[in-house]
Amino acid sequence: MLDRCDRVQIAVHDAAKAAQRFGQLLGCEVARRDHSRHLGAKRTILAAGESEFELCEPDGAGGLTQDFLSRRGEGLMTAGYCTADLDSMAKRWEGLGVAYDLDGEQLYLSNEATFGLPIVISESTYR
Repeated sequence: MLDRCDRVQIAVHDAAKAAQRFGQLLGCEVARRDHSRHLGAKRTILAAGESEFELCEPDGAGGLTQDFLSRRGEGLMTAGYCTADLDSMAKRWEGLGVAYDLDGEQLYLSNEATFGLPIVISESTYR
């Protein structure tokens, strides 16, 4: 049901500074900015070929991103995959009795279901 690993979510203190650095190092460009309720973060999404770096900066309201930064500091927070049919993926998990959260157009799978690996699933797109 998954197409590929297409993104990583990285917890950062300063998304603008991180975006500039990734741009210098890897030639990434800002594709868009948004907010994630699930992560409690302002996101700066960088395009990197067919993949994306989601730079997650805490939104000030607490939440998963701030908790991650407090415990571990900046770094890789979530592995991201994509599927052609997000609804079928959610129904599959419901049938298995697995907890998940729908935030915008992304599904976040419970860490308990994946042996501690935080996973986010997005709809497949080709850049």
